[in-house]
Amino acid sequence: MKEEGSYAVSVGVWNPVEGWLTMVPQQFEVLEEIGPIHIDDFQILSDVNQTKHFNITLDYGGVRTCIAVDFGDG
Repeated sequence: MKEEGSYAVSVGVWNPVEGWLTMVPQQFEVLEEIGPIHIDDFQILSDVNQTKHFNITLDYGGVRTCIAVDFGDG
């Protein structure tokens, strides 16, 4: 997604305990090129219903970038 515009994508979450949890359609509006995006979960397996720590970073975040994470569980 390097070109400016609106994109419809599906975002999925997978873990080794439950497999694929969901595929959620999302709409992304690209105003300028950002990234690359890095998601690091430190390769630590968390127990069910326990906090999962991870980092989301961008090499270049642009001037109006917002990252929101919604696991859809509450």
